[in-house]
Amino acid sequence: MAGWGCRDRADASEKNIKTAMIHAAASGLAIDYRATAAESLSEAGLTFDVVLNMEVVEHVADLPAT
Repeated sequence: MAGWGCRDRADASEKNIKTAMIHAAASGLAIDYRATAAESLSEAGLTFDVVLNMEVVEHVADLPAT
């Protein structure tokens, strides 16, 4: 995504952010990483042209069949 000009990243997991920062540094990429939830970004009045929400489904609790 950084190759397409995406320079802002957020993840609720600080561990994921630290890992991503290591990869970005090794690739010479300047990316603004934030260990925060999407709700916090919205509450701060931040907006983005595109939002990708990946690898989340496995964290959703099983809902009973209706």
